[in-house]
Amino acid sequence: LKLVLGVVAWSFFGIMLLQYGAIFFSGFYNYTTKGIAFTLEYLERFKLSTLDVFARTLIYALIAGFFSAIIGVLISYFNKERDSILIKVIEFFSSLPYIIPGTFFGLGYILAFNDGVLTLTGTATIVVLNCIFRQISIGIKAGDSILARFDLNLLKAGRDLGATNLNLLLDIVLPNLKSAFLIAFINCFIATMTTIGAIIFLISPGANVATVVLFNYVSQGEYGLASITALAITLITFSLNILVVKFLNNGEKE
Repeated sequence: LKLVLGVVAWSFFGIMLLQYGAIFFSGFYNYTTKGIAFTLEYLERFKLSTLDVFARTLIYALIAGFFSAIIGVLISYFNKERDSILIKVIEFFSSLPYIIPGTFFGLGYILAFNDGVLTLTGTATIVVLNCIFRQISIGIKAGDSILARFDLNLLKAGRDLGATNLNLLLDIVLPNLKSAFLIAFINCFIATMTTIGAIIFLISPGANVATVVLFNYVSQGEYGLASITALAITLITFSLNILVVKFLNNGEKE
């Protein structure tokens, strides 16, 4: 069994190495009449054309990650603390966007916010809101796993000592939900950086995000630029993953 599992694991590792190796190779090498030649052309073109796009995508991802995580863990907390039918209904509807195909979810936003007082089509707000509410269920599930070991008597003790509901939330609940918040944040951040189906119809002209630019490069046959864009997305998400894991490990040691 150990041998079989080892073969499967190393095979998966090898396939992933080939995948990312091929992306790296396509971004820095070019085919010429003399054969394969090293080039920085794609990197230079990437710097000139997509840095503003990545800055915009990072802002969207950070905002969506923060609000999606905080809303998710708060729904999880209120569901456990109050055990209300209303909170359970909110939790149920918050979980639906995660299981709905992204394209349908994006089209739903167009139909809902293209007229009237809440006209949001063509704005950055509709893109960020789409990313926030699509990933809320991650924060809820992460919060549930933490709160399953949380003793509600701590809240009763805090009230007996004169703490307000805000004090309980800020001083007891949120510090205990720190790991759930970070897990939900990183998941939503990565989802926002890499999603395309849910937002491709919501992006306004001149306000593209990284994945849409990547898709456009591929559709135009610009595989070198697409590879550099994919490497940049991978580097950003990988770096943030490492930072969050390190922060969580430091927190556990303390």
